[in-house]
Amino acid sequence: MKWPLLFPVYTIEKYRLAPIETERSKDIFALYSDPEICRYLQRDPMQKESEAFMQIERWQRDFRSKRGLRWGIFEGNSFEASLMGTVALHYVNEEHQRAELGADLFPVHWGKGIITLLTGRLIEIAFSEIGLHRLELRCMPDNIPSVRIALKSGFTYEGTLRDYVFIQGKGFTSERVYSLLSTEYGVGE
Repeated sequence: MKWPLLFPVYTIEKYRLAPIETERSKDIFALYSDPEICRYLQRDPMQKESEAFMQIERWQRDFRSKRGLRWGIFEGNSFEASLMGTVALHYVNEEHQRAELGADLFPVHWGKGIITLLTGRLIEIAFSEIGLHRLELRCMPDNIPSVRIALKSGFTYEGTLRDYVFIQGKGFTSERVYSLLSTEYGVGE
């Protein structure tokens, strides 16, 4: 695995993927306190901005320990640009050369193909730059937008983990698993 020494920044068409600094805790709080966004996440909405600050610090630790990369999505190259959402290669497992894809977007940006576009670039980063062998996309069965992104991006449906996750206040929920291998993408043996 070829983990970057410095957190990479990318420009994909009109979007910039950049690290999320603690100064953005207000934006992260706005994103992850929204019940509409948290509907498909394995967590309750955030209640305090301090939770967002601590989450950003966790993402930074994940990068330093080679366990994850979480980018902020910004429109244009301005560092004053508003946060549109986040994308991630997370739950990275160096030994088994795999990671999960994740994405969360403010509802105002839904349905515009942004995550589909960025997923294509994340796949390329994961396989060609970092050298991973397997990517997974996991989602709740009723998360139709994520199911569509997985299928459009060439992922294979592997099955459903029944009552896999317990969410406080919601009970157990199942999780669909999609995967893509570097060999299917045209990288590797």
